[in-house]
Amino acid sequence: MSAPSRRVPLVLLALAVLAAGLPALLPAAGSVARTASASAAPVASVRDTPTASWGVNGPVYATAVAGNVVVVGGSFSAAMGPTGARVPRANLAAFSLRTGRLLTGWHADTSGPVRALATDGTSLWVGGQFTRVRGVARARLAKLWALWGAVDTSFRANASGGAVLALEHSGRALFVGGDFSSVAGTARARLARVRARTGAVDTGFRPAVNGRVHGVAVTGSRAYLAGDFTTVGGATRRGVGAVARSTGALSGPAYASSVSPSLGVDVSDDGRRVFVAAGEYANALVAWDAASGTRLFRHTAMGDVQAVDVEGDRVYFGFHEGFGGDTRLKLLSADAVTGELDASFSPSVDGFWGVRTITATPDALVVGGEFSRVAGVTARGWARFGR
Repeated sequence: MSAPSRRVPLVLLALAVLAAGLPALLPAAGSVARTASASAAPVASVRDTPTASWGVNGPVYATAVAGNVVVVGGSFSAAMGPTGARVPRANLAAFSLRTGRLLTGWHADTSGPVRALATDGTSLWVGGQFTRVRGVARARLAKLWALWGAVDTSFRANASGGAVLALEHSGRALFVGGDFSSVAGTARARLARVRARTGAVDTGFRPAVNGRVHGVAVTGSRAYLAGDFTTVGGATRRGVGAVARSTGALSGPAYASSVSPSLGVDVSDDGRRVFVAAGEYANALVAWDAASGTRLFRHTAMGDVQAVDVEGDRVYFGFHEGFGGDTRLKLLSADAVTGELDASFSPSVDGFWGVRTITATPDALVVGGEFSRVAGVTARGWARFGR
């Protein structure tokens, strides 16, 4: 998110790409699967200044990267060109990762705000507060074809209640978090696991979370959660906890000095460290040992930390208001093992509310939020940094 936003390689026939009239794809953009490597692989620093791109005229709450396609979701009515051109787009828009241009053939307007995105490179799952996508009735959760925005009508998992706020694709499963009471007609409060292909609810997954879920990250046998909750499976878990990915039962320790609300979560590639974007009462990026719950390091911002994403040996975090007395800072990077801040990456970001979502890939960094300029470059709602 996270966060909840994911990215994986795109594997499609070249014929399908040509038929859709879409740009050529970049090399593979990472993998959702997490390996048990001894340490995180070194990753080259992203450039401190983003590349100019098209933007949108409202806040961006979620981002996803599928090959050369960047999808942004939020609360907006138009895409904005560098010279002021406006093209209608309701809450979802797609751009070229390589050039930043609007993909004019990609169109999937929603009837309400988009709060979460997840992709496997071919499909795109969309969560939020809508009841229709591209004219098709879908309540708060839908599945699209990532490259052209058409609704995949074989997937149906309407959610009741407030909103879908977090999505995580893992294998054949899609984990859904938020503020809802049922999914696909089956009672599931705030957290569910459905089949990624059809949306059918996994009836063996029965979690008990007593507050909204803002972020989900799955690795190994666990699904890690961030949210407004204070208990998971009947045990005290303040804003951060984990459940068994197969059953939803409480799994893992309590995380020392965690707070509710927490707004996003991610896990290191080796599964040993948990990173959380902590909201009010902490305003911090916090790292814990996944096995023991011991806190490893913490960086405190001036406002809520709203987004976190790990790529190799680096953890990126976004926040509002500022950092260390500098109101221009709303996006930073740290070493995922030591916690040392990356002094070479500190782009200025205008706008009080700053960065709300981050998607890091081996090729680029994409961020979204409420801003219009990043490091002096016009960036309406989202920005892309190359390596």
